Amino acid sequence: MATSMKRKHENNINKSNLNAKKLNTTDSSSDKFLKFIEWCEKNEFNISPKVRVGFEGSCAQYGMVAVDDIPEGYCLFQIPRNCLIMPENSDIAELVEKEKQSLSVTNQWIPLLLTLLFETNNPSSKWKPYLDLFPNPDSIDLPIFWESSEVNQLLQGTGVDAAVKRDLGMIQNDFEKLVVPFVQKYSKELSNLKVNQEDFKKMVAFVMAYSFTEPKAKTNKVSDDGLEGESSEDSEDEDDQPVMAPPMMVPLADSLNHITDHNAKLTFGKEALKMVAAKSIKKGEEIFNTYGEVSNLHLMHMYGFAEQHPANGHDV
Repeated sequence: MATSMKRKHENNINKSNLNAKKLNTTDSSSDKFLKFIEWCEKNEFNISPKVRVGFEGSCAQYGMVAVDDIPEGYCLFQIPRNCLIMPENSDIAELVEKEKQSLSVTNQWIPLLLTLLFETNNPSSKWKPYLDLFPNPDSIDLPIFWESSEVNQLLQGTGVDAAVKRDLGMIQNDFEKLVVPFVQKYSKELSNLKVNQEDFKKMVAFVMAYSFTEPKAKTNKVSDDGLEGESSEDSEDEDDQPVMAPPMMVPLADSLNHITDHNAKLTFGKEALKMVAAKSIKKGEEIFNTYGEVSNLHLMHMYGFAEQHPANGHDV
């Protein structure tokens, strides 16, 4: 889900304790969430009996809570790679691959954004139970959706205001120069795809707040009992920064809330991604993922919230 489109910024610009979640909480979404969990079970996400997914015990909207003591390294659930939303798993994989070089020249998000635009407009999409949880547009509250006067008043001088201006320029440019030509070129194959710049902007927000990025060549081993072994990168020089792959959507992983002092982490294996306990977790505790070692300014820019001081040790 990394990650958020959550509460209206009138309530959070203090902006502080939104350790947040990204799923809409309308009445209808409860049934949708149950269908999504059924979809996860059908697709062998292997959700551990030691955890519960839902509202109860979550700090914000949906979340995950331990219903039993969990040891460090224990596998909470997995996401088979064929369930990841990424261009190569989509029905338009061949089209995107043909244009991949030109589409990614200025923004490597574009192939995923086109995939999401197609899949969200496809009633028979294999990810429909997941995509049905995409928040109501009224609940999306990233700074790119604020009025310019609000951005100037609330974020001036933080650097987020400049980032928002840059984002909006890129959204317009990418839509006009990349998305529209692609849709027009493959109008026959994409006959059901009707998009406008506002829809594209919402999809950018979806990727901004929900997506995950995999370090290339990262592998992790998890034993049959759910205990994780060492990563292949554990022995590598810490100065070796892995090259990051394009973003992807990871169903269920994005249902976890974020705090800096997290107790779970996403690992990347050959056949599946696994969410494992980063430390021991007591029964009744909420399970938190992390969006990375990022400051409150980054959290506000990308996810629309900030952690209360001094909870974020990466703040500046």
